Amino acid sequence: MSYNSEKYLRASLGSLLGCPSIRVWAQDNNSSDDSAKILCELVEPENLILSEGNAGFAVAVNDLARRASEWSDVLVLLNPDASIEAEDVQALADVAANASIGAVGPYITMPAGVSRVASGGRLPTIWRMLCHLTGLSHLGGYFSGHYLTPSQLGADKTDVDWVTGACLAVRTDEFFRVGGMNERWFMYAEDIDFCRRLKAIGLRNRMVNVPCTHQLGASGERDRVNTVWVENLYDLYATYMAPSALHSLVWRAVVAAGFFGRSAIASLGHTQYSGDSGVKNSSAERYLAYAGAVLRAGKDGRLASERVPR
Repeated sequence: MSYNSEKYLRASLGSLLGCPSIRVWAQDNNSSDDSAKILCELVEPENLILSEGNAGFAVAVNDLARRASEWSDVLVLLNPDASIEAEDVQALADVAANASIGAVGPYITMPAGVSRVASGGRLPTIWRMLCHLTGLSHLGGYFSGHYLTPSQLGADKTDVDWVTGACLAVRTDEFFRVGGMNERWFMYAEDIDFCRRLKAIGLRNRMVNVPCTHQLGASGERDRVNTVWVENLYDLYATYMAPSALHSLVWRAVVAAGFFGRSAIASLGHTQYSGDSGVKNSSAERYLAYAGAVLRAGKDGRLASERVPR
C-alpha cells in the first residue's frame, strides 16, 4: 500500500518485479505525489488498485489480499518504505508455509544499520509496557518488554507475540481464517492485533534472521510528533485485552508515567529526535506528547485513527 511514497517505491519493488515466483499487487491511496504514476510503470495493471481516497492501511491490505488469494498460498505484506531482496521474501514464505507458524517477519534494520528496538516483541500488557518504559526489558526473559531489543534476538529465529506489518508473511488461508487486518484503525496497531489473533488460535509468530531495511515513518504522517500509534495501542489493549475497566486505567497510568519519566530524564541531556518530517524535536517533548496522548486517549469518544487527516 502506497501513500506519498514516490522516493521509495523503485527501491522497495526493484528486486521483486523480475522474480518468477513472486507476483506483486499494489494499491495507491490517492497520493498527491507521483506514487501512482510510478506504480503504473512498475506493476501490471490487473494487479494495481488506484484508490480515489485513503481508507487506511488495513482496508488496503484486505483489498489486496482478496485479489492475491486466488494466486498465492502465502501473502507477504511490504511497506513502500521497506526494502527486501527476492530471495529473502522467498525465505520468509518458506517459514510461513509451516502449518504451526502464523506471521513471519524479518530482522529489520534502519538504513544506518542500527536499531534500538527489534521489529517485534510481546503483546502490550501492563507488565510488558512497564518493563519497556522503565528499561527492565534490557534484562530479557521474564522482563522482556513490548518491543524486544536486537540483543534478545536469536541467531537464526525468535518466537514472538507479534511482528511488524512493515514486512510480514502469512499463509493466505490463515490470513482469512482470523479475519484479515482489523479495519478499526486507520493505521497503527492492526499488525499487533492481527498477530494476537493468530496466536489465539494456537499459531506461533516468528522473526527470522532475514535482512530487511525500513525507513521508519516514511510512509506515515510527517508534520508533527506522531502520537497515534500509542493511542491506538491503548485502544487495542482496552478493547481486546483488558480483563476489566480497572486494568485499562492502570495501563494508561503506567504508560503515561513511563513517558513522563523518560521526558524528565531526556530533558537533562537535551537530546534531540528527528521526527518523521526531519524536524528536530527534543526527546523530552516527544515523550511528553506521548504521555499526554495516552491520558487523553478515548476521552472525546473517537479513536485516534479517526482523527488522522485522510
